[in-house]
Amino acid sequence: FFETQSREVQQVIAHAKIRPGMKVLEPQAGRAALALAAAAIVGKSNVTCHELMPENVAELQRLGFVIEGPQDFLCVPPNAQFDAVILNPPFSGGRDILHIEHALKFVKPGGTLTAIASTSWQQKETERCRAFRAMLGKYGALIEEIPAGAFKAVGTDVPTVLIAITVPMEARPKTAVQPQFDLFSMEMA
Repeated sequence: FFETQSREVQQVIAHAKIRPGMKVLEPQAGRAALALAAAAIVGKSNVTCHELMPENVAELQRLGFVIEGPQDFLCVPPNAQFDAVILNPPFSGGRDILHIEHALKFVKPGGTLTAIASTSWQQKETERCRAFRAMLGKYGALIEEIPAGAFKAVGTDVPTVLIAITVPMEARPKTAVQPQFDLFSMEMA
């Protein structure tokens, strides 16, 4: 667990474009650095948190977030109901990629996903990393380097980037085709 630092919290919140009334998901809430920043805009009742570490769950509950006991976010069934998903997931073993891919399934059309990730996916030539880069390209994701040493104060110096994705409105399920009429003959086209 490496807590998101205040500069990076502000960077994530700014890119997520969070506004009052939005529903926000923080799938790896840790000790609430991102969740509290989102709640300051939308209220705690509009922020859904998931967290695996029991001591962090207790802290989230103490801070007033409604959160069930420890839960692995990767086991939560997707539901595209959130306007914004913000996360700083675990990095080891490519878990940041897994969490981002899964979290994207929770973003409704027109919504955003903003994540802090390691840079390992940028250099590695594994099938998973290539697929992740392709997915980011498909969405036209913004990739912004986070300055070196951003997490040194909490015990890690892993190079990181910010990833911001806006889910296109076209992702909305198609509605039934409406019949079109030819006004001159009044027959269906």
